[in-house]
Amino acid sequence: MPCFFFSWRHLVLSKTSKLDAVNSMLAAIGQSPVNSLDQSTVDVASALQFLDKASREVQTEGWKFNTEQEYALTINNDGEIPLADNVAAVSLDPFLYPTSTYNVVIRGNRLYNMIGSTFEFTASLTGKAVLLLDWDDLPEHVRSYVLLRARREFQNDFQGSDSANAVQSRDELQAFIKMKKMEGWGTDTRLIDSFMRHNGYRL
Repeated sequence: MPCFFFSWRHLVLSKTSKLDAVNSMLAAIGQSPVNSLDQSTVDVASALQFLDKASREVQTEGWKFNTEQEYALTINNDGEIPLADNVAAVSLDPFLYPTSTYNVVIRGNRLYNMIGSTFEFTASLTGKAVLLLDWDDLPEHVRSYVLLRARREFQNDFQGSDSANAVQSRDELQAFIKMKKMEGWGTDTRLIDSFMRHNGYRL
C-alpha cells in the first residue's frame, strides 16, 4: 500500500487578497467562488462595490497606517496646491501655520484656504494627510476588518437576515478591537460602545 506524506513546511500563509475577500462575501450569500475578479457577474460587481465602499469609509477616519505626518503640499506654477485623488484629508500644524492665516480644506483636487477664500498660496506647505490606499497596500488587520464590515453589509443587502447580521456583527467587532490595538488606539470601552451604537449592533 502506498504511503503519502504531507509536509507542513509547504503551507505558506499569505495576506487576504481582494479575490479572497470577494469570494468570502460570495460565500456569505451562498454563491460559488470565482477564479478571477474579471468575471463580470452582478454578484462580483456588487461585492466589489461594497468592499471598496467599506474600505473608503474605514480609511477616511484616519489611522496610523494611512496617515502621513509630513506630507509635502507642493505649490504649482499657478500658485495653487493640487492634491492626488487619494488624499482624503489634510491638516496643518497650528504652531507652524497660524490659524489666523491658514484654515485649509480640500475642494475638488486642490487645497483651499478658508482664510481669504482662495486657492492661491505663496509657498509650498507641509501638513498631515490621510491617504486612501489600494487593497494591496492595506495591513492585514485592516483588510480583515474591512472585509467583515463589507461582508455584513453585502449579506444584509442581499438577504436582510437579522440573525446572520448579528453573527457577522460579533466577528466584525472583534476585528475592530484588534485593529484599534494594532493601530495603537488601545481599547477604550467608550469608543467601542459608541461604535456599536453607530452601527446598530445587537450583541
